[in-house]
Amino acid sequence: MKINLNQLRSFYLAAKFKSVSKAAELLFVTPSAVTMQIKKLEHWAGFRLLIREGNSLKLTQDGMTIYAQATKVFQEAEALENIFEKMMTAHANEVIIGSHHILAKYILPNLIVLLKKLHPNLNVKMILDTVPNLLEKLQSQEIDFVLSASLPQGPDLKKIHLFSEELALVALHDSKLIEKKKITPRDIGSIPLLLQERNIYIVDEFIKKEVGDPNVVMDNISADVIKQFIHQDIGSAILMRFTVQNELKEAVFQEIEVDGGLPVADFVLAYLDEKNFSEEVQELTTSLKKYLFSRKTLIQG
Repeated sequence: MKINLNQLRSFYLAAKFKSVSKAAELLFVTPSAVTMQIKKLEHWAGFRLLIREGNSLKLTQDGMTIYAQATKVFQEAEALENIFEKMMTAHANEVIIGSHHILAKYILPNLIVLLKKLHPNLNVKMILDTVPNLLEKLQSQEIDFVLSASLPQGPDLKKIHLFSEELALVALHDSKLIEKKKITPRDIGSIPLLLQERNIYIVDEFIKKEVGDPNVVMDNISADVIKQFIHQDIGSAILMRFTVQNELKEAVFQEIEVDGGLPVADFVLAYLDEKNFSEEVQELTTSLKKYLFSRKTLIQG
């Protein structure tokens, strides 16, 4: 046996205000519709709940028992509705960005400052994970955006272009591993190479296409760990330029020029569809596109 909550709500409101008309007003239906719902509930129960005395309604003894329990039910329902309303308001002003930890360290802080500048009332949250995991979270709508570099093309992915930057082949300033200041892509194969985590797909593509069979001494390590190994002159690495700009500026590292240049990474905010966003996040997406189009400013500063 399952009770019909619409019928119970009609009974509850009519009993609470002792008026079918008031219950109908609150439920946005006609008084006859409320009366019909109460009669159906009484028919289902097999006993009367309300009786009319003059122009007023009176609860039967059974009706009093049901009304007392119904009051608890709808008070709890109202409390639950209030919780939902608060949570919906909070989420409406929330944007969640997923990022790999390296971009979170070097790019995300400045990006968040920009987003807060465009929409001060937005609550920006971030989730750190690998790019494949973040793309799964994006598909399941656990996050709104993925901050990444040169994502592979996907039929569902939309992208807001933030900036582009050529990658850099770097080594220790006085490295004994590097004999020439300018090399060909094939020459990279003869240099001990430190490869970072597979989050910039164009690096893998470049190595397969241009380098061939690299001399990899360490693989799948973060850029920050790679820099420590470069300090020990263990190898060279192809890295995002902004991760080593301080070391290059201070001449701790040297940049090795590659004939024909290295790939250019496009840094983007990827998302699925603006229709899934709250109105506030849709406005943010539009204003961010306009800001970047009009200023063409590098996010990383």
